[in-house]
Amino acid sequence: MEYILLLITFCLYAVSFAAGLFNRRQLSLFAAYLGLILHLVLLIWRSVTAQHPPFTTMYETLILLTALMQLKFLFFQRHRNARILNVQKALLLIFLAVPVFLPAELRAVHPVMPALNSAWMYVHVPAYLLGYVALFSGLIHALLRFYPVKNIFDYDKQMDTDIALAMVFMSAGLITGAIWGQVSWGNYWSWDPKETWALINILVLSLYFHKKDRIIQSMIIIVTVMTVLFTYFGVSFLMSGLHAY
Repeated sequence: MEYILLLITFCLYAVSFAAGLFNRRQLSLFAAYLGLILHLVLLIWRSVTAQHPPFTTMYETLILLTALMQLKFLFFQRHRNARILNVQKALLLIFLAVPVFLPAELRAVHPVMPALNSAWMYVHVPAYLLGYVALFSGLIHALLRFYPVKNIFDYDKQMDTDIALAMVFMSAGLITGAIWGQVSWGNYWSWDPKETWALINILVLSLYFHKKDRIIQSMIIIVTVMTVLFTYFGVSFLMSGLHAY
């Protein structure tokens, strides 16, 4: 049932994207809202089935991340520009496609490890997910610099806001992760691969605030997204460590 909900949600978002490409705005919005409702049902279903919040595995964090992205795009960042809307929908589809095609064993419910069953998990993981939502939203505006639209300066302000939020939440995630490490493993920092790359993410993103040229800032965002994707996927599958899924 859970996988069926995931597939239907993905299909509704695909319909929303396709309708947007053909300027069927009402149909696109309807499919997006209906998809979000089913998306939230999926998260509740997973939480009840797993008996813990849906952010302890890669599969769970991906379905939660995409739900948060859709919430931001629909309620906290409404755009009239069709190009931006279509890029938002495409980005959402790309991220949701990953859990759709993950092997069944990676979608299975697993008990939470004792070391991970901590109150800090409820702060650390959501902080990072909110940071990623803001970062990917900023990425969309960064791409506009290479394909300019009207009133580009208004979108620059939104990009500044998104990246500032990304920096705050990702920093909060790093700090709370260090505290969680001290509570669970007895040290704040162990140079674990994911810890190291999480620090690299923040260091790269911090360059955004030291540059004024919008093209350079946009390139910094793109590089940061690449490092985040490697941290999220590459470290988990290619490296071993305390944070590997």
